[in-house]
Amino acid sequence: MVLHKIEDDELIEYSETPVSKEFEIHDFVEKHTKILGKDIFIIGREVRTVDGNFIDLLGLNNNGDTIIIEIKKDQTPRKVIAQILEYAEWISNSTGSDELNKIAKIKHLTKYPSLWKKYEAEFGEIPDFNEHQQLFIVAEKIDPITEKLARYLRKNGIDIFCMELNFYEKNNHRFCKSEMIVGKEKAVIPDSTYNTDVNYDWKHYSERRGWSDESISKMKKFVDEVMELSNQEKWNLDIKFNQRYCAIQTKSKYNICALKERNGLIRIEFPSFRNKDEPPESDLNWKWSESQYCWQGNFSSNEMPSAKNIKHILAKLYDGLTKEQLKKKHEKRAEKVVETRKSNTK
Repeated sequence: MVLHKIEDDELIEYSETPVSKEFEIHDFVEKHTKILGKDIFIIGREVRTVDGNFIDLLGLNNNGDTIIIEIKKDQTPRKVIAQILEYAEWISNSTGSDELNKIAKIKHLTKYPSLWKKYEAEFGEIPDFNEHQQLFIVAEKIDPITEKLARYLRKNGIDIFCMELNFYEKNNHRFCKSEMIVGKEKAVIPDSTYNTDVNYDWKHYSERRGWSDESISKMKKFVDEVMELSNQEKWNLDIKFNQRYCAIQTKSKYNICALKERNGLIRIEFPSFRNKDEPPESDLNWKWSESQYCWQGNFSSNEMPSAKNIKHILAKLYDGLTKEQLKKKHEKRAEKVVETRKSNTK
């Protein structure tokens, strides 16, 4: 293929110049991740898997999704699909946020002490890492079999992309041409992170998240108890079902606590308890989470506390959030008064 540049009504021909080594494509993609999508950054290169293989490039996006990139020079071999699926399985089942942080700190995390600090500073919040994986195959040419298999996987819930990337040069001027062969169409991913139209409920957690019936039963009971306390104490709390967790929140949408299942255990998180030096006052085993930057507890279904057991914690959180909301409300009201006075004096 030949590209032409129009300059002074004349066509200047730029011929395709294949890279001599695969690592040249590695270097380019690592430096220019925007060709894959917005808010993607690389955390590792040649990342060794448990099987002794190496992921060409490993990244994350602003949602905390893991980006797995496999790069091939020339035409993609058929085995590249199996290869990248093996990487995805390993990342999905064996790599937590702590491991991702360790990988990033080797070379790619220079401005911040941790991934969590990077997300706080650049994106404003810390997500649940590695809940979802995106797979990218990048090559000079995507062969028909790879394209067909990738389209099949995409239709069946695997968020996979195939991109052709080529370079053109003339008189020391270099251009690149990228084309997304597979991935323009929306992936059929059940209840995708990006789908805001889904109505989540307990059934969603059972069927889509794989939470056990026993865990869901205990969580339901806990939520009912909290809502009963809310009525008694006039807290006016609401239940909010999100894709990954069930939250109990104030009318102003501040989360008092969040419930989810992790590794067969029920996790209670206090998103507003962000003082590492001040654990919740309780005999229960609460732990500080660097990844979520809050206090949380993990309980088996038999150890799950009742809402009454932690009523003092819930009350403290509610009082703290209510005061914070009132403070912000008064600050906004004061700002409006100042603006009104300024406009009246003009």
